[in-house]
Amino acid sequence: YLRCSVSADKKRLIYIVIYSLEGSCVVVPCQTQPHSQVNWYQYHTLHYPVVYDKLHPDKIEEQFRGRTSVQGNAADGNCTLMIDNVRGDDNNLQVYVWIYPALKEQRFYDQTVTIFVGKHAPIISIQKKIVDGEFFQANCSIRHSCPFKPPPLHWNVAIKEGFSRNETFSQKVQGQWLYTEMLHGWATYEMHNSIMTCSAQFASFTTESEQITLSILCKCYTSLSISLSISMILGSLLLFGFAFVFIYRKYRRNRLVDFSPSHRLWLCTRKKTQQSSKVKRTISLSVSAQILCDS
Repeated sequence: YLRCSVSADKKRLIYIVIYSLEGSCVVVPCQTQPHSQVNWYQYHTLHYPVVYDKLHPDKIEEQFRGRTSVQGNAADGNCTLMIDNVRGDDNNLQVYVWIYPALKEQRFYDQTVTIFVGKHAPIISIQKKIVDGEFFQANCSIRHSCPFKPPPLHWNVAIKEGFSRNETFSQKVQGQWLYTEMLHGWATYEMHNSIMTCSAQFASFTTESEQITLSILCKCYTSLSISLSISMILGSLLLFGFAFVFIYRKYRRNRLVDFSPSHRLWLCTRKKTQQSSKVKRTISLSVSAQILCDS
């Protein structure tokens, strides 16, 4: 942000070098005493090329004609200059202001404002992980030097259905403006390997971002299936049934039966000491995990 002002003795103009971007506008803020007219000139050692003159627009140099204006109110001392559609040949332009009625001993031509011109392409960025069926967002940002008029941004994507691009914001970065537009929606696997770019439309040209190849990850569904064979169930039930009948008949004459609460399973014991035989039956469960993914 450039601030021009006349010092207390009204003899010296304070200025700062300003950086602009090609295709955008550039604003040179200037504040002085109330005046009736203001002219801007290009610095030259031999003559006085006119950059802005409201009363005599025909005297304005051809390269500036139709591109310059003064913002604000002269009665408030505002002498701010705006140059629209900055060109590459405006680089290193030196301008100075002259106000009327003229200040005594004003030497504004000795205190010029230098304008440098750069050029930027938009920058596109996306989230690192994009999954099919999940929320997706991409940002397109462009630097510009015109606070009143950011360049329109355009998205170039293969699939446009289901996307919204209605969120924009600007922020000031290092004396310039960063304009960002967000594209968001739901990612689909059909977008995989597609190309995405964005472009910025300036007054006299269009500049495009680098290409990004989308990599869409498939969503994996894990399913657990527990299968129990019917024949296995019936066989196990019959086995336990026969075992119960056999044990009951074999040991029903034995009166010593331990029903102590400490036993979760009851065991029949014979008078004679012998090791009880434990028969283990196992019902096997078939567990399978299946990952369903698109290739």
